[in-house]
Amino acid sequence: LRCCEHVLFGACGDADARRRERLLRRARGGVRAHLRRSELSNEQAWARTLRRQSTAEVQHAAVGALMEKWSRLLQRHQRFVDQVELVQVPVNAHRPSALHLEVDRGRVLDSLTALATANRVALLRCAPRPRGIQISFVGEDGSDWGGLFRDWAESVAYALRAAATSDNGLLVQGSAGFLVPRPGAACTEEATLQLFGLGRFLAVVLLSNSPVDLCLTRIFFKQALHERVTARDVRLLDADFSEHRVKALLQPDGVAAMEALLCDHLTFTGVPAKGATEGDELLPGGRHRRVTEENKVEYLDLLVEHRLVGDIRQELAYLCEGFHDLMPRSVLRAEGTRSGERDLAAVDLELLIGGLPTLDLDEWQQHCVDEVVEANPQLSAWFWEVLRRYGPVDQAKVLSFACGSGRVPVSGFAGMSPPFRISLLGFQTPDNLPTAHTCFNQLCLPPYDTQEQLHKKLSTAIHAGGGFYVV
Repeated sequence: LRCCEHVLFGACGDADARRRERLLRRARGGVRAHLRRSELSNEQAWARTLRRQSTAEVQHAAVGALMEKWSRLLQRHQRFVDQVELVQVPVNAHRPSALHLEVDRGRVLDSLTALATANRVALLRCAPRPRGIQISFVGEDGSDWGGLFRDWAESVAYALRAAATSDNGLLVQGSAGFLVPRPGAACTEEATLQLFGLGRFLAVVLLSNSPVDLCLTRIFFKQALHERVTARDVRLLDADFSEHRVKALLQPDGVAAMEALLCDHLTFTGVPAKGATEGDELLPGGRHRRVTEENKVEYLDLLVEHRLVGDIRQELAYLCEGFHDLMPRSVLRAEGTRSGERDLAAVDLELLIGGLPTLDLDEWQQHCVDEVVEANPQLSAWFWEVLRRYGPVDQAKVLSFACGSGRVPVSGFAGMSPPFRISLLGFQTPDNLPTAHTCFNQLCLPPYDTQEQLHKKLSTAIHAGGGFYVV
């Protein structure tokens, strides 16, 4: 930690000293106390939670209510930005309306480092604004009116997912397919800076309402909001551990049955890592403290927190510090909410950053500005039929080809701005491929003669790869 202080804070002034110390305290172990906010009120609460469905809240999220929360979140954030500028920015100083990033597609993750070192006040000011962060790709022509930004965000998410299968990725695929920070990544200066930048990136995605396909562990969203870890999280992220350790111990005389199975006394230590004979102590002196029926809920609380967080505690600290740098907890969790007004929850934050998990074609067509249907109704009908023939992956690729992102906001296609649009290029021939204006969410179709011809040309276009060149 000491060796990387100059990387994170080498350019900081006195005004950032307290933020620097806060990060270092958290990274050196303060986050442990924060993540311990998973205390269980009683054993029955655990057992009751275990019987609930783990994904019901995602499937039945109230989109309208969630967008109201997001709108209030932006209002709180703007008040926060006004306060920061009042304190840190001189009255007559220039306030930029946009922040520019130049990105190399071959090294797209380097842009996380650029985000980590970017001026904080400029990011706070520009991230929520349309065209507030403008992207240019090295060697490509294009003016960013929103499409390049969305393409960059999706490219970062894709690069993170692809690197998760390698030996040196910033993230790795954990249990249940969720992405978690690579254990031990915070030991290197470059990864530490990128984790901080990734936290800022997630805040930018949230503020700009530009969701990305990045299936991060629910634990990150819970830590960001100071939510307690529950038995539902255990079952979602580690079903075997939930069934054979947590649920088994909650049974009457569960401690005696577990000790008989392990042929050893059960103490306040974690599950040993592969190849190890002993687990880490869950609290000071835990190796010498026996688990009993009376204290087993306290033991499970500590055990679950260690199981889900222990190996990545340091990495989560940097990731959350970058996120909170642009989106503080005071903004995320409103104080003194009105009666009946629910606060933002971890699942809300997950949906706002990750978008809706599936595409609703009926809603897509309903909210599409169809400029083809009057001039060529047959071509319009063919387009929607071709979309329905595609699987979910190719449907997302069509959306990504036209809009720069294969995800839609949590408000669905109704909340897409500008709305999705299909247009007819009457001056072109059926030999041409479809083209797109991602800044305007517009797909342009030549006058194809048959549905199969449209299917073939559209499939070629969406699989041809990215890039912003003059066609």
